[in-house]
Order: sequence, then C-alpha cells, then structure tokens
Amino acid sequence: IYDLNGICDGIIISGKLTGMQAEKKDIILAKKKSKIPIIIGSGVTEDNIEDLYEISDGFIIGSCIKKNGIADNIVDEK
Repeated sequence: IYDLNGICDGIIISGKLTGMQAEKKDIILAKKKSKIPIIIGSGVTEDNIEDLYEISDGFIIGSCIKKNGIADNIVDEK
C-alpha cells in the first residue's frame, strides 16, 4: 500500500493462495518489526477474525463473503 509519494503506508500479509489464511507467526513478526499498519490480505473468516483482530490493523475481506467461499463467485447475500 503506497501513498501518492511512493511511501509505504502499510504491509499486506497474505496466505499462499487466494482465500488461504496467512501464517499467524508471519503476522506477529511483521507487527512486531513494523511501525506501519499490518493488513491481513487473505483467509479472514467469521471463525478467525476475532483472533486475528488482536494481531493486525485491518483486513481485506473477499473469499469468505463469496458464494461457497470461492473468490470468483458472486457475493453471497446470506
């Protein structure tokens, strides 16, 4: 994530593939070493968001709100 001057405003930590949760140890290490926001970019679900909330500054939500949890599907209205 960059601002208009090319300065990094945050770091996105993602899993190996779309929808896969990032390694918790990687998130914790990034948060410990960084002075800028740590954003979790994949694998956030209603089952793990509370736990991840404590170790990050934000989330990118995608697959978990799509029909059958598949990124290419439409948003599940439920």
